[in-house]
Amino acid sequence: MSEPAVAAVARPVSGPPAATAGSQSARAVRLQTRGPLHPEALYVQRSVDTKLATLLSSGQWVLLLGPKFSGKSSLRLRTARALQAGHTDEPQTDTQPPPHRCGHLELRNLQATSAGAVYQGLCTMLAADLRLPSCSTFWQHHSGIPPVERFVLYVREEVLARYSGPVTLFFDDIEALRELPLALDELWTALRVLHEARHEDKVLQQLRLCLSSSHRPEQLCSAVSSSVFSVTHSLLLPDFSRAELADFAPALTTLCHDPDESAEAWLDAIYDWTGGQPYWTQHLCQQLVARAPSPSLSQQALPVSTRVQRTVQLLLLRDGIEEEPCLLETAQRARQSDLAGLLFAQYRRLLSGGATLLEAQPGLQLELLLCGLATDVSDGTGPQRLRPRNQVLTQALDEEWAREQEVRQLLAAALAGSEDKRGTLRGAALKTAQGWARRHPEALRPDEVQVLLTSLEAARAESEAKHQSSAVALQKQLRERGEPTPVRLSSSQPPTDRALPRAMSSLPLPGRTMAIAAVLGALLVVGLLSLAVAARHQATQLRAQVATAAARAVVAEQTAAQLQARVQRAEAAAAPRPPRPERLVTTRADRAPNPIRPVVRKMAAADSGDSSAARAKADSPTAKPSSPTARIKEPNRAPFGCPDRTAPVLVNINPPQPE
Repeated sequence: MSEPAVAAVARPVSGPPAATAGSQSARAVRLQTRGPLHPEALYVQRSVDTKLATLLSSGQWVLLLGPKFSGKSSLRLRTARALQAGHTDEPQTDTQPPPHRCGHLELRNLQATSAGAVYQGLCTMLAADLRLPSCSTFWQHHSGIPPVERFVLYVREEVLARYSGPVTLFFDDIEALRELPLALDELWTALRVLHEARHEDKVLQQLRLCLSSSHRPEQLCSAVSSSVFSVTHSLLLPDFSRAELADFAPALTTLCHDPDESAEAWLDAIYDWTGGQPYWTQHLCQQLVARAPSPSLSQQALPVSTRVQRTVQLLLLRDGIEEEPCLLETAQRARQSDLAGLLFAQYRRLLSGGATLLEAQPGLQLELLLCGLATDVSDGTGPQRLRPRNQVLTQALDEEWAREQEVRQLLAAALAGSEDKRGTLRGAALKTAQGWARRHPEALRPDEVQVLLTSLEAARAESEAKHQSSAVALQKQLRERGEPTPVRLSSSQPPTDRALPRAMSSLPLPGRTMAIAAVLGALLVVGLLSLAVAARHQATQLRAQVATAAARAVVAEQTAAQLQARVQRAEAAAAPRPPRPERLVTTRADRAPNPIRPVVRKMAAADSGDSSAARAKADSPTAKPSSPTARIKEPNRAPFGCPDRTAPVLVNINPPQPE
């Protein structure tokens, strides 16, 4: 990711600000948000600009430090143009000094599959930037020596030896080298050797070096004291001050639609939100100017601070951390820090109002500054004082976010711990993780839940062990003194005050019998009270267990009854049922052919009151089931004088249906 532009006034590095103020206001101001600044873009000169140019002109090697989106790339290019133009603070002589040449190594653009390819790529970049012949011939001619030595030799023989004046090499984003197949300690050591050889080699005295990074040297080198970082002058790139924002005033004049409004009022509101952070300051100014031509009447009636606030909410805070590049870079840089656990804890302190930090961990303050979470507000005379970088940051990366990141780091460290302490948190770390998990249980992963459970169980066991050891120690001291133990302590009792045995040992026994008796009496009372409390607690637990068992028994009985009923219903459903006849059983004579059989049945049905409607009603689904006993229905008389043996006999053999 290329670094965003730093807003700026186009003027020489060493020139005074007033030198070009008139020309700057006389022409249109060009604002640029992304990438290194164009030479004609607005550039704000900071005090570090002049300091960097002065150090490089005097032959010093510099380590330029600053968070992402702070303008390091723009400062590098601006300083190189100033050095090549001769605008330095060096004293002028009668003889014209030789020109100052600058080579840029943009390490983010370097891709290689081996260490040799990395160093050859560096030589290729230098040859292209300094307009030198191709390095292929040189690289093949010295193929017998290691790649790092070939690179050093190339800088000495092919770069410095061709020029009589100073040569400055700018290494931009040196942390990008960690992603390449390269032994970084080897490179830093080789550069350190070049620096030490300058005392004897006049050619090497031409070399200046500027390394820019957003990481501490400890993150890039395992042995800082023997590397190039021990001989470089460190410069920390600050944000814009309120006075330096005055260079933006000509660009904001189009926002002043009311006579009472001024560019300074707009700058005050912008600075309240950005704190002079270069990228956000430039971005807000650019967007406000772009929206200026057609403001609505309702917008014009709002105060300047409200209009800036709405723009901040729309551009920087509406879409969240993942959508705003500077916020995303800051969050990722903090998560990947080697001091992440301490970093988020200290950042929470800053959010709660703490400004002065104790150097509990080397490099912690510098890490907060390089991550972009804090800014230095000290005056240089007292201890270093930090505060949150700006209001945009505190709105997006608030205390709840910092606490979540801290807990995530603690849980990750517990999972990656040693074999004997893996998956456990203790002390303040456990309390912090437990409090956050209680508020956000849905955000925990299964492995994180297991870490918390294991940690809580380990804390409980450790507490019981301490209570037991304290009780045993007290009993041992009393037995050694020959004094009776008033109470038999157990592991379930609360821990005894550790200061009590020390106080008892300090009492002189001769002539102090009353005091000893009083102490023993107090111990007896405390022991009895402890026993009473423990007995009450055990009784309460026992009653709770009995109630729980009774409730479980009732539930079990109900469950058994329900199961038994289900079994009975299943057995009844599975039992075989007799077949249902399709017609009435009749006598043998009824089966014989009889020409008057239909007439007999019709008249018998009329005499017995069994009509077709009645039969339909009986056959309907809503009809009541028949009685359990079989009913035999006979006619009152035999029709047409037929004997009784020939009369049909109606028998209901359908089994009774359960109601």
